[in-house]
Amino acid sequence: AKLFGDLHRKVKDLKAEKDASKIETQRNIKQLSAMFNEAYQMSKNLAENTRSQLEDITAKYRAEVLQRKLLYNKVQELRGNIRVFCRCRRDDRVPCVHKFPSPTELMAQTLTGDS
Repeated sequence: AKLFGDLHRKVKDLKAEKDASKIETQRNIKQLSAMFNEAYQMSKNLAENTRSQLEDITAKYRAEVLQRKLLYNKVQELRGNIRVFCRCRRDDRVPCVHKFPSPTELMAQTLTGDS
């Protein structure tokens, strides 16, 4: 009978321990679920913010690329206009109608013969 009483007490203790473990496990599951939901919302917000920032940066980059391209083309056009303002070639068949008073100046005769 004493052995039966000891076993009965141990079974009761084990059941109480099992119930306490079950309650603690349920509480931990609720806490983990809340933490998971919070982490999910934070990651979702972070992804949204990152996507928004990426769109802003991409739009600014495209605008800068377009502006740089336009400015580059304008510089190239101006350089070309400066380089090829006037071309003079020597022609030994006729006397020269051009005079060069200095390395940067050119005098040409008009069709009527005026300078």
